[in-house]
Amino acid sequence: HRCLQQHREVAPAPAVVLAEAMFRPIFEEISRHLRRASALAPWGEAWALASPSEYRVTLEDAGVPVLGDGATEAALRDLGIGDLSSDEESISEFALQRARAMPWLEAHPIPTRNQTFAHTTWSLSLVDAGGLQSGSAGAQVFRSGFHHRGTSASESPLVPLTLEGHTREGDAEMQALSAVLADALRLAGGTGARDGLGAEVRDLGAAVAGTVDLFVEQQPCVSCCGVMAQFRALLP
Repeated sequence: HRCLQQHREVAPAPAVVLAEAMFRPIFEEISRHLRRASALAPWGEAWALASPSEYRVTLEDAGVPVLGDGATEAALRDLGIGDLSSDEESISEFALQRARAMPWLEAHPIPTRNQTFAHTTWSLSLVDAGGLQSGSAGAQVFRSGFHHRGTSASESPLVPLTLEGHTREGDAEMQALSAVLADALRLAGGTGARDGLGAEVRDLGAAVAGTVDLFVEQQPCVSCCGVMAQFRALLP
C-alpha cells in the first residue's frame, strides 16, 4: 500500500498503472477472503467466528494493513456496503467535531498513531411470525484505543486482526459494530456470550432486521474491513 501510494504521488501515470497491476492480485485475494467472511456457510456458520485462527492467519499473512482508497471502496461495495447520504455525512461530521472538542487523557495503545473517531447510528427491530415487533435505536461516537463497555474483543463475537505487530481490537470501527451487535443480541434475548459460535449469534440475522450507518474519518484498515464483512454475515 505504501509503495503504491508513493507511486501515485511522484511517479508518472504509466508507472502508476504498472504498480497497480502488480498489486492487483493481492488486493483481489484479500477481497475474496472478505467475501467469504461476509457470508454464512451452507450449514449456517460464519467463517471468522467458526474458525477464528484460520481467518486471522489467512488475512494477516497477506501482509497488507491497508488496501488504499480505491481498492477499499471497491472491496466494501463488493460486500454490499454503500455510501452514506450527504445528510448522514453532515450529521456524523458534526458529531465527530463535538467529540474531538472534548479532552481525553488516555494514550493511544498503538505508538505514533492518531486517534480515529467513528460515528454510528442504528435502528433495529425484532422479527417474528407477526412481522416487525419491538425495536432499538441508538447513535454514538467511538474512538480508537478507548474501549467502550461491551466492545472489547473478549466480549464481542467479531474477530479483529493483528497488523504490523499491533492488535486492531481497539479500532473505532470494531468497537462501533461490536456495540450494535451487542444491542441486536440483547434485543433478540441473547446473552451475547462468546462461547464459540452459539445459536443466538448464528441465528441473529433471522431474528433482527434494521439499518446501520457507520461514518469513519479515516480509511478502514484490512482488519476493520474484515469486521464489516463479519457483521454482514451475522446481520445481512
